[in-house]
Amino acid sequence: MHYHLVLVTDNEALSQSFRCACKELPRITLVTVKHCIDAFNLSGVSPVDAVIIDFAAGDPFCSSYLRYIAPRAVTAVVGVPESGVSEVFAAACNLCYPAGCNPAKVVADVDAAMRYLSVAANQKDHSLQNTICDLFLTAGISPHNKGFRFLNEAVMIGLKEPRALANLSKLVYPRIAFKYNTTPTGVERAIRFAIESAWNRGHMERLRKKLGTALGDDRLKPTNSELIALLIYKLEADYAFSVNS
Repeated sequence: MHYHLVLVTDNEALSQSFRCACKELPRITLVTVKHCIDAFNLSGVSPVDAVIIDFAAGDPFCSSYLRYIAPRAVTAVVGVPESGVSEVFAAACNLCYPAGCNPAKVVADVDAAMRYLSVAANQKDHSLQNTICDLFLTAGISPHNKGFRFLNEAVMIGLKEPRALANLSKLVYPRIAFKYNTTPTGVERAIRFAIESAWNRGHMERLRKKLGTALGDDRLKPTNSELIALLIYKLEADYAFSVNS
């Protein structure tokens, strides 16, 4: 298991302490930003699996960012005052630590939470991935096709973050491109080519029958966004899959 941990702090000494703690765990890729708005922008272009926020920095965007990222990442807040935080704020935190806490302890706790969630997610994802693979094969999209992998990633992102589907170009393709070391344009093109190939060979009709619904206009091949949205809808509705449940 490898995952991305984002540290939000403008305290260089604290940042260095966390960097040293993370060196002991090579499965962690640590990214440090100074403000929550930077972390928010980062989450749109690269994966964010866990977040540690320096509460003592007094970032005004802190609570808003926590509520945004909490459903999709392990969240820890350090530098919490003795009086604690409000219930609304605390509800968005998985882990809270007072000022002067041991960074190594915080990183170890975050890592333990990530490993626990990884085991649970792998069990659920195995069944989900099998279903997605079956749908793609029905559509005639080969696993050897780059579009197969990119479509799979897009569907998984859409299941976890429905709002991302509103803008594939800015919120989905860049993240897939980052993971596979390519460009957002290359991701879009590969998915489009996979759909076109399946459509031209007549395989989309088989997928339409399996889904029991039209793929947009039956006379026109579906767009990237149409096919991704339809697959997600059917997975959630007919197959009762939800990665956040």
